[in-house]
Amino acid sequence: MRFAAAVWIGAACLAAWSGCAGTTTLGRWQEPRPLAAAYPPAELTTTKDHSRVLVNTLTLEDALAVTMEHNPRLLALNDTLRRGDARVEQSSLFPNPSVEMEAEDFGRTESAVRFTQEIPLGGKRGKRGRVAELERDVAAWEVEAARLDVLTETRRVHLVVLTAQRRVELATQQVDLSRRVSESVAELVTYGKSAAVEQTRADVELARAESDRHNADIALRSARNSLAAMWGESIAHFERVEELPEPVPNVPTLTAVKIGIRRHPSYARWEAEAERREAALVAAQSERVPDAELGAGALREGGSGEIAAVVSVGLPIPLFDRNQGAIREAQIDMWNIGRESEAVRIALVDAATTAYDALVSALDESQRLRDFIAPGAQRAFDGVMEGYRAGKFGLMELLDAERAVVETESDLVDAEIRVHRAVIELEYLTATPLDMLTNGDTQ
Repeated sequence: MRFAAAVWIGAACLAAWSGCAGTTTLGRWQEPRPLAAAYPPAELTTTKDHSRVLVNTLTLEDALAVTMEHNPRLLALNDTLRRGDARVEQSSLFPNPSVEMEAEDFGRTESAVRFTQEIPLGGKRGKRGRVAELERDVAAWEVEAARLDVLTETRRVHLVVLTAQRRVELATQQVDLSRRVSESVAELVTYGKSAAVEQTRADVELARAESDRHNADIALRSARNSLAAMWGESIAHFERVEELPEPVPNVPTLTAVKIGIRRHPSYARWEAEAERREAALVAAQSERVPDAELGAGALREGGSGEIAAVVSVGLPIPLFDRNQGAIREAQIDMWNIGRESEAVRIALVDAATTAYDALVSALDESQRLRDFIAPGAQRAFDGVMEGYRAGKFGLMELLDAERAVVETESDLVDAEIRVHRAVIELEYLTATPLDMLTNGDTQ
């Protein structure tokens, strides 16, 4: 009876000791970047509210709001911090105790029960917990980077839809121009002022324009479905997207843009990553200290029935394995922090410089096309059309003037789209709206 009581007392003491664990702090999201600050982290819900996209004309803000709330990729990242909390909790737990029973001649001579508990030394539990906490912080930066990626990709796809819409409008304009030409040629043929073959050529141009419009309609439908996929739907329920404001942004200085890249999550995360690697090195160094093993139990002599308490202490001798390789690996990771973060900074600066140059170039081209080239092409077409009816120009001159109008309008659309695209890229790389950079808010 005394033997059983001693066994249970020893087990209870070890269980209570090993069960004591430090408290863990709950993870938090990183502060949203200015570009994504208006959109809270996505939350998994049983119902989806897509009423904002069940409209005829979809605004960019509604598309972004629904995407940031229901995007499948962001929903998959929803539990990232909770997984980090679980890893922090796991890192703080004591190893489980073990029990060993031994009997000689089935207990007739001697029997023993021993409980052993591994005791981490060198502050391993705390250091492992710190590494897990910092890994959670780095993961939170990765989530914020994903949010920025999804936000930017939605803006890009929205711009593809807007481009497709404008292509449809251009194709419709080309059909209208071709129809005007065809009708003018038909009138001249009727009065014998033009050969019938010119009517055939004009009709061919009209048929080609109608085919181009049909292809543009298909491209627009595909682009709308791609945008709907951003919030998890396969079919778009809107007809068109709202036009963006005229692309005449206040261009910040290139210096302000280069400073602004510090806000991009892929660069901002390196402070947390440096702390994580430093903590990993400290944790690896703590592993050089071997863990002790404490034991307690009871020994009963088979003949006399005497019960004796048994206590044991075990400590490995760090003769061969002193965690040298893991320490060296952690040191190399620490040494590479500067090089890796600088590589990210250089890549961001290079991309930002390219986008900045593209913005300046596209702004200049769109202004020249809008103010001079497009109006000139339209005036030239109107003049050639009037001259053709008067017999001063042939069909070739009229068709050339028509193509010049369409090509100029197409060039203007391309230039304006390049402006929007460059703005999207600059705001992505700085994680900041351009007007904040222009106003000097780069902190």
